[in-house]
Amino acid sequence: MDLVACYGERLLPLYRFDTASGRWRHQGGLIEPPLRLADVHYDADGRMVYPTHHDRSDETELDHYLQSARQLLQSLPRPQLPEHVAGLSADFEHLRWFGLSTESVQR
Repeated sequence: MDLVACYGERLLPLYRFDTASGRWRHQGGLIEPPLRLADVHYDADGRMVYPTHHDRSDETELDHYLQSARQLLQSLPRPQLPEHVAGLSADFEHLRWFGLSTESVQR
């Protein structure tokens, strides 16, 4: 929580915010889901069969992951977050409680 609270705004330029739907999307597009409906089938006995992914890290790796994330986030520049973003309605601006960089707005 502390990491995102301190550095999360630096991720804003990597995302696009759709003012019509309220959705945030990564600029690289959608990621491949870990499982698709086409991956699910039933075997001859009627049992559901699907690929499983059991890749896990030990809890001892958490500190390493958090340190790596902190270094990555600290390396990103702080975006300019104007008080008002041009082109947004007054109603939208009145309700907006979060920082929004100009380049993140998708109209």
